[in-house]
Amino acid sequence: LKTLKVRMDVYEQTAQKLANWLASNECVEEVYYPGLKDHPGHDIHFEQASGGGAVLSFTLKTIDQTIRFLQNVENVAVAVSLGGV
Repeated sequence: LKTLKVRMDVYEQTAQKLANWLASNECVEEVYYPGLKDHPGHDIHFEQASGGGAVLSFTLKTIDQTIRFLQNVENVAVAVSLGGV
């Protein structure tokens, strides 16, 4: 169980770094990650959890950017919903 906690901590730290990077990228329209202070559910999330979690999503500004991204990424899960994140 301790190993799982350590792994989750690493996943969460990685998600936070990625969310911060995406939020500062000029090609990104929106980042959906409760660990970001400007996320609409940030305060409520942190009343119920100790971290931002390991799942995030984002939208790019144009469909062309999105197509190019999806054609070049090697590990991706495209999903309609992962719990509203």
